[in-house]
Amino acid sequence: MRALWLLPRLFAAVGAVVLALALWRYSREQAFVAGASHATGTVVQLSVDRHDNGSTAYYPVVAFTTGRGDSVTVRSKVGSN
Repeated sequence: MRALWLLPRLFAAVGAVVLALALWRYSREQAFVAGASHATGTVVQLSVDRHDNGSTAYYPVVAFTTGRGDSVTVRSKVGSN
């Protein structure tokens, strides 16, 4: 019977911890976005990865210019097949 009394409180405690972590992460993301700069990028290439199992994944390579005038080219970590 004691376990039935403890279980809802345990779930509530775990939920409170998860909610606190989510709020902390949200506040950090908002602070990052507030201090970040915006730039318009152009897809200049599709990078191709062929895996041993025969699948192929394509990743965009994007070029943009920073506010200081530096040219940056970056390959996305997110691709598609």
